[in-house]
Amino acid sequence: MYRTREIRWFFQNEKEQFAHLFQQLNCTSTNTRTDFYLDLNNVDIGIKTREGKIEIKHRVGSRAYGGLNDNIWGCFDEFIKWSFNVEEKDSVLTNITDFQHCDWIPVHKEQKLVQLTQENGAIEPKSITEELDFGCQVEYTTVKIYEEVWHTFALEWFGDECLKLDGTIIAEMMGSAYLDIKDSFGYAHFLTKFSQLNQIDFL
Repeated sequence: MYRTREIRWFFQNEKEQFAHLFQQLNCTSTNTRTDFYLDLNNVDIGIKTREGKIEIKHRVGSRAYGGLNDNIWGCFDEFIKWSFNVEEKDSVLTNITDFQHCDWIPVHKEQKLVQLTQENGAIEPKSITEELDFGCQVEYTTVKIYEEVWHTFALEWFGDECLKLDGTIIAEMMGSAYLDIKDSFGYAHFLTKFSQLNQIDFL
């Protein structure tokens, strides 16, 4: 079990600024996978299968509204996460990943990831494979759900110490990107809104 702080947005039009951001960083990681989310119709709790694990993500406390700069406004959420290994030949997991349980939503992801941490007083990028005591994970992901394509950008702080990203770092990362507070929420909230907007009954 561990705790994180996250700010995330979902949008349908790709933002070139974020693609350029990851091109500029030399230690980025690209990951392609399909996660399956249990349809709970609950904006505070997400349960998913991920590469042979069951992961639970629970939003706690109140949402904090704020801005990273004049163009970027969103909601900061606190999460507690659990992760459990599942036996490789577990029949329930196999049925889920074989699309035999329609109450599990397949979400295909093409992720670009990098970690930021502080070394010698400076913010430094690190590969996602490095284990850090604290830092901030930067993510830009293309999401495909039932042939519909979305994009999500997120900053996720982890560890006992909070990495401070000042205005200069934010400006270098974000450029002229614009992100609206109405598009800021986590995966559980997004999937609930997605099913409502598309009038899809996943069950």
